[in-house]
Amino acid sequence: MLVSLLLLSASCSKSDDYEYIDDTQQEKGKVTPRVTDASGKETLLTANSEMGVYVTNGDGDVTLLTLSVGTDGSIVLPPETEGESMIAYLPFQEEWGDNALTETKQFTVKEDQSTIDDFNQSDLIIGTMNGVTRAVGSMTFTHMMAQVLIHIVDATGTNDFENCSVMLHDVNSSVNVRLSEQSVSTVGDVRDDIKMLTSSVSDYRLSVKAIVAPQEIEAGTRFIVFTNGGYSTRCSIPQIADMKSGMTYIVNMRLTKKGLEFVGSKINDWTEEEEDELTIYS
Repeated sequence: MLVSLLLLSASCSKSDDYEYIDDTQQEKGKVTPRVTDASGKETLLTANSEMGVYVTNGDGDVTLLTLSVGTDGSIVLPPETEGESMIAYLPFQEEWGDNALTETKQFTVKEDQSTIDDFNQSDLIIGTMNGVTRAVGSMTFTHMMAQVLIHIVDATGTNDFENCSVMLHDVNSSVNVRLSEQSVSTVGDVRDDIKMLTSSVSDYRLSVKAIVAPQEIEAGTRFIVFTNGGYSTRCSIPQIADMKSGMTYIVNMRLTKKGLEFVGSKINDWTEEEEDELTIYS
């Protein structure tokens, strides 16, 4: 999924676009990134998060800056970015130091993503900006990891999803990052159990999500762990689970008296959850 930051307003496209918009014009360089998907849904960068920014001047000298996202979702481009080229990423990784443009770095998602903070800290995005003027320019960000979204509907009519949780078992969780190329490659020998974030819960449906390294999981692999009232079962799906960079892999399941049943799967844009489809399975 492509994410663009603009310092001037821009028209929406089918991809998700961050728009840099100077709402007040009172502070030069202050902009409010917004993400707009194909359906018109808008979100802001996470308040109080830190962005690592590598600024390269005309002589090739590189300076590392950190920018904080304000409570209103805005950031301020400092004067030293004027006319220079930038590569930026979130979330900021202090251990990467000032040589991440010349050395491959490693990024690993959080094992416990059951809180929104740790979920957000697992979402690596990278972007570039050239010829910055702090008044006009563009930056394009891309989600580098893969998102997994699981919807479970209750066909028993008796289950209490408030006491349920879901975990992804033994999945790839780390990538090697080539920041200068804005690319990642999955580290095959780093695998973890990932506790998923509950994104919504009701009397008849549970939705959970997590961020993982891009990967394919073979059909029949029991990688979904469903815990219901303290009792856990490992479940599989009868097809390859294709978790692509920048995309959301959606799994629809149904809870019956025999256990979890696979209903279907789909690959969508990062922000497209398509929960309404699940009402036909309840």
